[in-house]
Amino acid sequence: MIAIEGQMGIGTANPHPSSLLELSSDNKALLLPRVSLTSTLDVSTIVNPVKGLLVYNLSDSGSGSTSVYKDLIYLYNGASWQVLMDYKLSLGTINQPVLYSRGRKTTTTSCTGLSGENFNLDIRDSNMGPNGSIVADKAGFYKFTVRIVQYFQLEFGPLLYTPAGAFSYNFRGAAGYQDRVTTTSGMIYLQANQASGNMFWGLGGSNTCNSTHRIKEQEVIWTYLGDL
Repeated sequence: MIAIEGQMGIGTANPHPSSLLELSSDNKALLLPRVSLTSTLDVSTIVNPVKGLLVYNLSDSGSGSTSVYKDLIYLYNGASWQVLMDYKLSLGTINQPVLYSRGRKTTTTSCTGLSGENFNLDIRDSNMGPNGSIVADKAGFYKFTVRIVQYFQLEFGPLLYTPAGAFSYNFRGAAGYQDRVTTTSGMIYLQANQASGNMFWGLGGSNTCNSTHRIKEQEVIWTYLGDL
């Protein structure tokens, strides 16, 4: 076996000493392999991909946080295909929020004896937990908007515990039992693969629900705002 060390140049007789391969041309370019990925978790279009592969993706596919988009370059990082340019940046709309995940509770439930509990979202995107939590697929700022409808009286000093901290509020309106609607929002920074934490409602103090109280609608929406 003969081992040859050095650099290879295509279009140049003097490849840079630090390069393994240097391409040089005034009127031609490098053409990457063109494939149609099915999602960021696709390991069948290219079977058993090795970390470091680069491809040019030809089609939109997938859903939610595992979507891939056409006419973008993807790098395989050993676990998933990562786009080398933010999708919204490629469209020229990087400053616009991108819907990341959403979920809602569609049933009315009793809370007898409880002083609070996690959100329980029965309809939600696949990248959201039942308690409204997410795991970031990339680093950046994430904004959440939370809405809850509680059939309560005015007397409570309720709380919403969110990934950004506790939000205390007072019910408004007429006395007696009626639907009390509360909405709040906040923002946190998450690293890639970091969990956000959950959404939790509480009554404050030593208050507990009686048999008349009800937890009605709950909604959580997460949007991705980008990174610095």
